[in-house]
Parts: sequence; structure tokens; C-alpha cells
Amino acid sequence: MKIIPPILLPLLCLGLFILSSCHTSQKATNSEKEYSFEDMNWSPEKVAWAIAHRQIAYHTLSARLQIDFKSDEKEFNNVTTYLRMKKDSAIWLSVRPFLGIEMLRVFITPDSIKIRNNIKGRTIVRGSEDFADILHVPFAFSAVQSLIMGNPKLTLEKNKNIEIDSTTIRARFPGKLVQRSFEWTKKGFLLKKSHYKETNGDKYAEQDFEDYKKFKVGQVSLKRNIVVEDKKKIKVHLSFDKVKFNVPVTFPFS
Repeated sequence: MKIIPPILLPLLCLGLFILSSCHTSQKATNSEKEYSFEDMNWSPEKVAWAIAHRQIAYHTLSARLQIDFKSDEKEFNNVTTYLRMKKDSAIWLSVRPFLGIEMLRVFITPDSIKIRNNIKGRTIVRGSEDFADILHVPFAFSAVQSLIMGNPKLTLEKNKNIEIDSTTIRARFPGKLVQRSFEWTKKGFLLKKSHYKETNGDKYAEQDFEDYKKFKVGQVSLKRNIVVEDKKKIKVHLSFDKVKFNVPVTFPFS
């Protein structure tokens, strides 16, 4: 029984592909060296350093999202969703597509998920062992958290699977279950694209990162274009505004 509307599924589907990279070490290569993100003479060693150091250091996040969603069957535009997040603790979503009226409220922690569907007047509470059954995709809290922040945790073997041209740095991460690849800008080392594909299948998820803004916690992308290919293709555009880091947040769920 699906209780998650399709507009949220791409966010959660991407968790499937990010899952394999969320628990890798962030240990830096030659971390005693202090390179510059503006360095135009990139080497594999410096790319490994930048991956380890380009993490967004935050405790809480509060933001408003505008979501455009399109699949073969449905299309939604300018759906307002409010987001609150506490690192490694909680993710809270309030979906309000019409006149500020809340359609759905979601509260996710590492060990539980609570969903209140105001349209159908029902609430469901489940433990982490039921995430996949509820969401119809493999799911982990850390995966969605990493997705929202555009904060992939990766390690890179020196001199392997790196391509550098005049504007872009590319790195590939082969895997038994998922193949991952990323692109960063050569100037500033900003994440441009992430691509996750099943090693022995056709499913893939791709996210483009645009419109970076500098916050005290680091550079954050405020616009995302997401494509998920499973049994059907889903396209989503996300725009973030009213973004605040490290402010007190609450997670009301009555």
C-alpha cells in the first residue's frame, strides 16, 4: 500500500544509489597539506584531498523547496515543501501544494518513519526495518541526508579513475552493486553532477547541481535537476530558498 505520493519518490529513490557511498571513510590523503579549491593545477592527489575536505559542516538545516515533478503518468509544478533537518538525527517534511494547505507530513529518524496523510486522514508509524516496504525503495536515513545536502562521502584511490580537462574534474567509483561517477568544476571544486547506475541493471539516478551560494557552512547548491530511471522515467526540479543553517529547529508531529 503506497502512502508516499509520487512527487517525493525521486528524493527517496536516489537514496538507493547513494547508499553504497554513505558509509565510506572521509580520511584525507596527505591531509597535512593545505591546497586551495581555486588551484588550477589539479592532480589526483589534490582531487582526493578536495573530496575529503569539501564536506558541508552543519548541525541543522531549515529551507523551503519548490518542486516540479514529471513522469509518464503525472505532472506537478511549484509544489511547496518545507524542510527541517538535524544532522544524523531527524528529517522533517511538510508538503503544501495548494494555498499553504498541508497535504503530507513526514518525520524520519534513523530508526523510524512517521507519515501523516492529511488528505486521507491517516497516519502510519514504522521502524527502520519497514522502510523499504513503506517507501517501495531501499532506504537509509544517511542516504537521504546525504542527498539533501549534496554531500557525498567518498574515498578516492590515488591516480585511479580520474579525468581532468579545461573546466571539469571527473571521478568514477566502480562497485559490485552500483557504479558511481561525479563531476566537479575545476575552479572552486563545486559538485556539478552525480550519476548512480546499477552495475548489473538499467536503473540509474542522476542529479545536476546549479546555483551555488556561499554560506558560513560552505558552498551549497540551491537548484537541482534529478532524473530517475526505473520502470519509468521521473524528472524532478528542486529549488531551495529561505535556507538557514545551524538555527534551532523543531519537528512537530501530532
